[in-house]
Amino acid sequence: MNLYDLNDAYKQLAYSDADPEVIKDTLDSINDEFNLKLDNIASWIESNKSQIEWAKKKAQEFSELAKQLDNRNKSLNEYLAAAIDDRGVKSVQTENHLLRPRNYRASVRIVDESKIPADYVHTETVTKIDKKQLYSDLKAGNVPGAELKPNRGVVIK
Repeated sequence: MNLYDLNDAYKQLAYSDADPEVIKDTLDSINDEFNLKLDNIASWIESNKSQIEWAKKKAQEFSELAKQLDNRNKSLNEYLAAAIDDRGVKSVQTENHLLRPRNYRASVRIVDESKIPADYVHTETVTKIDKKQLYSDLKAGNVPGAELKPNRGVVIK
């Protein structure tokens, strides 16, 4: 069963951007047979999972495309600057553009990190809570500033 097979009440809810409390209240107000209601909600979850995977894949593809285009633009810009410099002119007027090479701030490129003097190397420390250890200690007793939150869900097969 997919999202299109859901009845109208579930479809309207699925396509709304209501907050979780409104969704819960609306689901409570739907007077369907218990198993039918649960079946529709499970189908909705499966549809959402499918959309999530699709969106993640597309996001990765778009990110890679943006990086490729950015690299291509940098290369093309370097080519334009070199072509204009080779002509020995300060600017070129085309039908659609005015092109003027200019000097930007030079960028730092690390050629061999091992040869960089220690004065330029900085070590950063990251503070991170060990959640595995915290979980074990919370199971055994009380830890100030933390608590175990129940986490119940349903396996949909």
